[in-house]
Amino acid sequence: RVSLGQLTLVLGLLDSLNPCAIWVLTFLLSLLAHTRNRKKVLLVGGTFVVVSGVVYFAFMSAWLSLFNVIGMHKAITIILGGVAIVMGLINLKELFFFKKGVSLMIPDSAKPKIASRARKILSEQNMLLAFVGTAVLAGFANVVELGCTVGLPAIFTQVLPSRGLGT
Repeated sequence: RVSLGQLTLVLGLLDSLNPCAIWVLTFLLSLLAHTRNRKKVLLVGGTFVVVSGVVYFAFMSAWLSLFNVIGMHKAITIILGGVAIVMGLINLKELFFFKKGVSLMIPDSAKPKIASRARKILSEQNMLLAFVGTAVLAGFANVVELGCTVGLPAIFTQVLPSRGLGT
């Protein structure tokens, strides 16, 4: 009953509250704020956003291909809905019991590696190396955070074939 545009907007807004993405973006923005170099801020920030979008697109394309191959089944819809609800409850739990029990956040063990790479990128004087480093960091961070966000993109891509949208 909901238009594809409305569904896209709602799921996009819900997915933007991803605790993993928020940590990486907040950390990167806090480092960028201290560079005082607009060119580097635009290059690093823009590259991070674009590469994140490309990784997300690839991830969702893989889901869409899978659903096109296996077809639409009510059981899959129910399972994906259940996964999304469980993931949402786990993320909601973080508001009240931060890092207690099961968590979908970036593991603390991965954060120093991400932070170290981000600092190296921002201290890099060669803009080409900063661009490449940012692309690698964005790819790595997005792969790590896929565990936080697997449910909503899967639901969205599962809906696309049901709306008659092919590959």
